[in-house]
Amino acid sequence: MNVLVLGASGMLGGMVYHYLKDRPGMNVLGTSRRPCEGMIHFDVYDGFKDAAIDLKKIEYVINCIGVTRPYCRDDNMKEVKSAIHINSIFPHMLSDLAEKFGFKVIQISTDCVYSGRRGGYSEDAVHDAIDTYGRTKSLGEIRSRSFLNIRCSIIGPERFSKIFLLEWFLSHPKGSNINGFSNQLWNGVTTLQFARLCEAVIRGKKFDPLIRESSVHHFVPNDAMTKYDLLRLFNKIFDRGLVINKAKGPGGFIDHTLNTSYSTIQSFYPKSTIEDGLKELKRYMEENDFYKEKRIGRFRRRDTCRFCQGEDLATIFDLGNMPLAGGFLKEGGFSSEKLYPLELKFCKSCSLVQITNVVPAEDLFKNYFYFSSSIKTLVDHMASFAGETRERFLKTLKRPSVFELGCNDGVLLKPFASMGVKAVGVDPATNVVNSIDSKEITVINDFFTEKLAIKIRKNYGPFDAFLSSYSFAHIDDMTSVMKGVRHILKDEGVFIFEIYYLGTLIDKMQYDMIYHEHLSYYSLKALNAFLNRFGMEIFDVKFIPGVRAGAVRFYAKNIGKRKETVSDAVRKLARYEKRKGFEKVETYLNYAGKIEDARKELLSMLRDLKEEGKTIVGYGASGRSTTIMNYCGIDSRYLDYVIDDAEAKHGFFTPGTHLSIRPWDFTAKSALPDYALLFAWSFIDEVRRRRSDYLAKGGKFIVPLPKVKIISK
Repeated sequence: MNVLVLGASGMLGGMVYHYLKDRPGMNVLGTSRRPCEGMIHFDVYDGFKDAAIDLKKIEYVINCIGVTRPYCRDDNMKEVKSAIHINSIFPHMLSDLAEKFGFKVIQISTDCVYSGRRGGYSEDAVHDAIDTYGRTKSLGEIRSRSFLNIRCSIIGPERFSKIFLLEWFLSHPKGSNINGFSNQLWNGVTTLQFARLCEAVIRGKKFDPLIRESSVHHFVPNDAMTKYDLLRLFNKIFDRGLVINKAKGPGGFIDHTLNTSYSTIQSFYPKSTIEDGLKELKRYMEENDFYKEKRIGRFRRRDTCRFCQGEDLATIFDLGNMPLAGGFLKEGGFSSEKLYPLELKFCKSCSLVQITNVVPAEDLFKNYFYFSSSIKTLVDHMASFAGETRERFLKTLKRPSVFELGCNDGVLLKPFASMGVKAVGVDPATNVVNSIDSKEITVINDFFTEKLAIKIRKNYGPFDAFLSSYSFAHIDDMTSVMKGVRHILKDEGVFIFEIYYLGTLIDKMQYDMIYHEHLSYYSLKALNAFLNRFGMEIFDVKFIPGVRAGAVRFYAKNIGKRKETVSDAVRKLARYEKRKGFEKVETYLNYAGKIEDARKELLSMLRDLKEEGKTIVGYGASGRSTTIMNYCGIDSRYLDYVIDDAEAKHGFFTPGTHLSIRPWDFTAKSALPDYALLFAWSFIDEVRRRRSDYLAKGGKFIVPLPKVKIISK
């Protein structure tokens, strides 16, 4: 049987896909919007046009795609529009394709098409949902001879997102206290039971008999229980030792329980109790090592804010499972490549925007492909940075000294040394540090912590300036870093750091800067509150256009230890952030919607160009390119290869999408590409100068951000 599972990386789809794939006689394909091993890239908004699926060969489609209630809030218009398209419109599109190509569709529906006012709903009960989720799911129930709707409520484990009831329960340490609602009644099934029902329908050729009865069937156990009792059952079966407190949930008594008017399902898949279903699920998870996903690398999930340790974190943008931005690999390494969940969250307490899935630092930086000195724009920028720092803060000192956090290949330390300033730095990337050939600077190959800072002060003394250029965002334990800064910096010293500013990220649509290395995205509001905890304050800020699509430099000091007062630039920036709503989660949800629009616009242009027979390559194999390519699904369907000017990357392949990385000279060996997708768009002026010959010969650059456009001569 040729079976296609849509949404095979979600909670339900993941179980259905992996279960059926292991069953004999089943040829199973799975789709995912994000990179997942062995799955086909598919986006509901793009349809099947670009998906590598031959629908003529498919016999059954199991539709597990849907916008679930946590992502379907009635007061968020972006989520409402998404729910309408995915939950309501897409099933109708799928039904039309089923009629055209002759396949059959099994689709999950939900008990939430009912309000929960009375319970015991049968298949023909009138839908009375009042929320967006229930209404859109109701409109997506297709009445057709090729479309079988299985209406039920489900629970099950999740490999990745871990946001629904069972994973929420399992995420609590033993002995924790949690609340269970005694006023919410439930009678659902497990994702494993749903997967086995699909197998029984397909193998037993039960689709047509079920459709003859009804296009909608309820799939239920033979008992029901409150959410409080369900959590107690979890506790018993999964042996968690949690303290379950009986509590009342919002909205009074809610009863979404289902009954069925038909007996066909029970004739080949008998009902069981909720407890038996959970025991069966636990056995399956243990026997199949459910959580072992060879493509998911090791990471630690934070549940508190990196700055204030607050627990009120809101998800604002989910990029799915992504490769490491700098994880360039050889051809033989494709099968061992790891992916990591990438979500952007907002702390409602201190306004820090951050990534909470933390990849071990040694996995990120011990073999690093970013060499700052290979980029002339950065070399010039760092020389200017050093010159300004010396002129403004160091020139009157007898033996000035600077320390840099994340010094890379010494691109900033070297100009300091040439001016007679004692220059010391730290960087964990061993291969990058080993490339430094200067004896005028001192570089410590390690991760910066409070403990290391104490040793550095002892060996090299305190410093007049502590510097960081874009590495401040790479660190999870910021408390240890700031304690280290205080140890190393003289009382009257200055702390200067450059960052990817949150405002630039939003205003310039720089979602390509979102990846696992960049753990935090800073605003003045969040930074100042954090620095104040360590007796420091920001006294000046400087915007530097033309560098990394807009560098922002902050100047901080120990409170009361220097003569500088807070500048007008700082006060102006504070007013800007207030006006833009940086303290409101809605600001970031709107930003996420604009990112999705930018993705669609770029893909539309690439599709049109390919249909015209144009050749396209990528330009700039960087962290930015990794995010754009994997989030948008830009692979060999669109690009022939990727060019990069850094020799260290030649012969490697791009993370996730596995396109070869070539030097520019490679273009001379074949026909000049019609277009080059400029992932290095933040260095556009330098690239235009360097590749003026390409433009002169009729070549064109596609600039993906902040707005998609084409640049020609």
